[in-house]
Amino acid sequence: MDLKECEVCADDQQVSRHYSVACCYGCKAFFRRTVFEKKKYYCKEEKSCEVTKANRNKCRYCRYQKCLKTGMSEDNFREPYSSTKSTASSDEAQSSSAPSSVVLLPTPKTLSPTTENIIIFLKSMTKSTLENYDPSYDNLKLEECLKFPLNRVAKLSEGLRNPHLIVPKMKFDLQWFKYSNMSFGWYQIFVYIAEWAKGIPQFRMLKAEDQERLFHLNFATLSFPMCFYYMVGDCEKMKEFMCANDDFVESGTFGSEIITNLGKKLLDIYETHLFSPFRKLKPDDEEMALGMALMLFQFSESLSNEGHLICSKYKEKLYTALYEYQMIKFADQTELERIQRYTMLMELMHRVTKIWSEECEFHLLLSTFNEMNVDGLLKELLFTKCLTKHGKA
Repeated sequence: MDLKECEVCADDQQVSRHYSVACCYGCKAFFRRTVFEKKKYYCKEEKSCEVTKANRNKCRYCRYQKCLKTGMSEDNFREPYSSTKSTASSDEAQSSSAPSSVVLLPTPKTLSPTTENIIIFLKSMTKSTLENYDPSYDNLKLEECLKFPLNRVAKLSEGLRNPHLIVPKMKFDLQWFKYSNMSFGWYQIFVYIAEWAKGIPQFRMLKAEDQERLFHLNFATLSFPMCFYYMVGDCEKMKEFMCANDDFVESGTFGSEIITNLGKKLLDIYETHLFSPFRKLKPDDEEMALGMALMLFQFSESLSNEGHLICSKYKEKLYTALYEYQMIKFADQTELERIQRYTMLMELMHRVTKIWSEECEFHLLLSTFNEMNVDGLLKELLFTKCLTKHGKA
């Protein structure tokens, strides 16, 4: 075809090479608007309309497909886009065609360097946190673990500086939670989450008091993904363990019936509001790594202004990374399906916060009836609210 003729509509006026294709100014502007404004078009025929200078505005769906077929690519965009509409352009006419098929706009083919670095770092750092435990305790029996001395009087500041002062870090064992006295298991989870949080540079950038407040606010909810996804590795396995745990409450003890009934209610809540949505969504390692990091930095409004700014900037990068990753990972899905997945993952994170409010009541009952020794640091983290703005009572 003559380079003086538009490869899209065959117009011979104002033809130049735009986005790797010889095209007229009208088709250039049309393609650019479509991509930057994320426009959606529909074809009322069979997606095979002829595109010419005379009828190029008749079916925008087929015109856009023709742009892609000729080789136009957003990768070649250079100049910034202005959203100002040109009243002189006839390309702005609204199509009255009925919906039949949706255009899938181009998606990035590769992750940006920033997103790729964030994901690789979070995955490798989390893996390292899980694998680096003290092997000298591997031969301890369950009964010995449950009787292991815990530093219950340590302050949160001390625990964050050196988590191993609270309790030696051992290889995770779900059996720690087999009996009602789950304090040993909770202290182990503290060590894992404290080490993980300290592995994130933006957390270490916070002043000590901001680190403590942020960790305090989010420790309980972070225990869910850390335990179910990373330590156990299967929410179904966790569910089976919880349902089959006959030793959880000693029959006949004071308050045992109340605790048992509340425990059954809690299992139903888990299944309905956490396990079932999790099975439906099936988040992968990348989504979980980004989601857990977002959970750590939520409620940053309660920090100092400097701390809130650090958290906000990092959360922006995390949200962008998650969106970009899903755009590429699920490129075969429609834009609506990708947005729904993004929203479902955000909702799943908020469900964890709500479920903890129910589980908190359960643990308080265990503590009240002396079934679970919750005091010191663990009591502060699990039961003391801390949403007051930094520096205020």
